[in-house]
Amino acid sequence: MASRVRMVCCTTAACVVWLLAGCGAGAGSMQQQTLHIQRLAAQPITFYEGDEEIEPFTPFMAVLGPQGRVLTFGFAANEGAYYITIYDAATWQERGISNGFQPTDPQWECDQTPETSTFFSADATKVARACADGSVTVFSLPNAVPVFHQPGANNGDIALAARAPIAAFSPDGRTLALTDDGPSGPGEHITLLDTTSWQTRRAITVPGGILSRPAWSPDGTRLAVLALDGTLGIWNVATGTESTHAALPRYVAGTAASDPDGPAPQWSPDGGSLYVTYPANNGSLLSMWTLQGQALIPGPTASIAAPPDLADPHISPGGTYLFAHAAPTQGIIFTASDLRQGASCALPGALTIWTDARTLASFTLEASVVPLRLG
Repeated sequence: MASRVRMVCCTTAACVVWLLAGCGAGAGSMQQQTLHIQRLAAQPITFYEGDEEIEPFTPFMAVLGPQGRVLTFGFAANEGAYYITIYDAATWQERGISNGFQPTDPQWECDQTPETSTFFSADATKVARACADGSVTVFSLPNAVPVFHQPGANNGDIALAARAPIAAFSPDGRTLALTDDGPSGPGEHITLLDTTSWQTRRAITVPGGILSRPAWSPDGTRLAVLALDGTLGIWNVATGTESTHAALPRYVAGTAASDPDGPAPQWSPDGGSLYVTYPANNGSLLSMWTLQGQALIPGPTASIAAPPDLADPHISPGGTYLFAHAAPTQGIIFTASDLRQGASCALPGALTIWTDARTLASFTLEASVVPLRLG
């Protein structure tokens, strides 16, 4: 990925030319759909936690936040604490940091349970931390003050089938969708909580059991959920009823008790399409679905060797490209319109996110981030 070639683009869609450097085009790719990815200079990731000391910080969770900023969550070895740090995606300078969460804090350390999951609100004002004992805590940011806590089961050891509850904030941040996953494994219910009063607005029942994270539509009126029985369902938030569902082709049941960090359906920015990954033979299947009235119309599909919780596609801002992991440090970029593979690329780090419509950021173990630019 060291060599660089300038992207050439015609004015019509049929004339788009993608050039490739350092990444191999997919075996089934057409020649005009190879993609050039330019690896830019690595930027150090450090954090300042208030005592005139700046330390290296490698996050293990990151999301794109408002105003071109990236929210990260990770552990600072020298401090022995977790931190939420906000960076400017253009300069990678720190713009904010939470109070430290000590491992001895039971609301953060999750009572020493093995599986945990973290979820940010879109406006970067809240973070939810869920644990495999069924407990959930929501903190306000940047001061990390607990605003909601759901106790866990406290029933001793957590079984291997245990799953942390899955949380998803609505786009406006006013509602939290919270599943009832816990020590017994995947749940079947999603509770919608008001994030001001923390009262229950309504509950949604997923009869087949919950496989994926619930995914809010861009307008906040619907939730898309993959079920363990191999169906994709869309639920009306106002009524709590399922408006439509479809059977997933080539779905292999029993291969994914599910991971709280994946896989989630991805909505297109206009809310008209969905992209989902789910277990299939020899890995995962990525499929595109289009909403036409109350019907889900199947579209193109693509096979991915990685399991769904790793592949977990992410659509670029603007909805032009779709990124998925093929392996911990291997990525695939598809065109969102037809799921054609543009490139398969080696990545500097296992954690990779979009930072703008044409740039990916890959976080390395050396406490740095490597921007990958398309074109």
